[in-house]
Amino acid sequence: MKGAGFRCEVHADQEAVGYCCKCGAFLCEECAITTQDPLIYCASCYEKFVGPVPVRAPLLHEQDDEVAEGEETTVESTTLLKGAAYRVEVHFQDGAIKQGSTYSIRPDKGGFFIVPLSQVQKGVEETQEFIPFAKIKAVYLLKTSTDSEHASRETEFIPEGHEITVEFKDGDVLEGFALGEYDPLLPRFHVIPRDEKSSAFVSVLVERASVERIQLGMVFRAKELRQLMLGPVRKLLLCCYIDNVGAVADIDAIATAIGRTPRIVDREIGIFLSEGLMKELEGPPNRKIQFLPPADIQTINFLSEHDQELHEFYMRQQRLGL
Repeated sequence: MKGAGFRCEVHADQEAVGYCCKCGAFLCEECAITTQDPLIYCASCYEKFVGPVPVRAPLLHEQDDEVAEGEETTVESTTLLKGAAYRVEVHFQDGAIKQGSTYSIRPDKGGFFIVPLSQVQKGVEETQEFIPFAKIKAVYLLKTSTDSEHASRETEFIPEGHEITVEFKDGDVLEGFALGEYDPLLPRFHVIPRDEKSSAFVSVLVERASVERIQLGMVFRAKELRQLMLGPVRKLLLCCYIDNVGAVADIDAIATAIGRTPRIVDREIGIFLSEGLMKELEGPPNRKIQFLPPADIQTINFLSEHDQELHEFYMRQQRLGL
């Protein structure tokens, strides 16, 4: 992380040495709290998930956080807190774009403040405007001349996170790398552009509500797909799926086909539904399932690679009467 051009989200004049494993905030040496695992936390996430912080890192923007946490806030502007700032470009869900500077963006809060570009250019910087996350599509952290000069002196930056492609609801596509372990449950997440050196942005904070679909890199996707083969029941369900793509069957029929009880099938079929290989057409008590064609090339390749293995497994189960 160090040497990649990122700056601490609390102390924007300090280079980041890592990022919080929970909220994704960039952290300098003073703010990063490292556990024995080792995992890195910001102060607020450490208190929430681990316990009391031995020495709490000072927060420059307590006022920002208090306002951002309010779900019904109507604050439009407030007196600016002085300090080093990031240049950002905010893309809204309605298509509007706003440039300016910000002193802190906490992904775990309700929003953030920016100083409009018109004030930055005039050198006024007297007020800052509150931007709720609920209205944005993404926040692009712009490179400064210092960032560009620094990057040109560094060796190639290799991101540590998963390869990811984000398709927004408006049709825009963002390709890059997620920061660390991608968490599909977080309401927003950071993406580092694929070509970090030539991109005009250091990173992008994506609002999940503005996303149509997300495609993960092949390594991470293969790890996900291997969940389909954990245990004999899932392997049998996968055999049944391969032989019946396009068909519709109820839970009882599927259970009979693989020689298991409907209750066991009902318990294990969830992973196939979440992966988009099966779709529930009718709920209980007459639960009907449709077997859908694989939707991406990684899934097609995975099924092709394991077809022989699954066939041999199915034949062994038949011979043993299991």
